[in-house]
Amino acid sequence: MQDIADKVASDAVDQYNITLRSGSAMDRCVQAGMVTAAFLQAKNEVQYSQWKEVEHKDCKEAGIDQ
Repeated sequence: MQDIADKVASDAVDQYNITLRSGSAMDRCVQAGMVTAAFLQAKNEVQYSQWKEVEHKDCKEAGIDQ
């Protein structure tokens, strides 16, 4: 089961990277939140914390204060 959760998180990171190349700040904010949620679901606290920082930065750039 952990392998599935890790794969979901990896796929979410890949999707974020696509958004990073061609999406808006709002797109990045939303996708970073999805990556954060995927790492939370995978119970990966280190990656969760790192992506929470990315999410905060991207959302701030999109004009959303968290």
